[in-house]
Amino acid sequence: MLRHHVLGVPVGPVRVANGSIAAVKVPGTTQNDNRIVSVTGSRMLIDAQTSCPGSQSLLWFTPGTHAEQWLLRTPAGEAGVEAVVPYCSTDNAC
Repeated sequence: MLRHHVLGVPVGPVRVANGSIAAVKVPGTTQNDNRIVSVTGSRMLIDAQTSCPGSQSLLWFTPGTHAEQWLLRTPAGEAGVEAVVPYCSTDNAC
């Protein structure tokens, strides 16, 4: 389970279920400019580049299962998500 809130940190190695460290690749993204916005339980909220620079989308991603839930999926060549502001709660304390 992911427990650390890491606002704005690039997606990279994380500790997975068996305790080892593994590189995280978010499906459907360029892997160039993905940022963790928030973490809750085993899911990460990702602000992700999905096409050319500036083409940002927003999705929930679970590294352990590679499950994805797209909230805003920007078409190629479009600007998409401009900014993301996390909501802080007791589950994902900022």
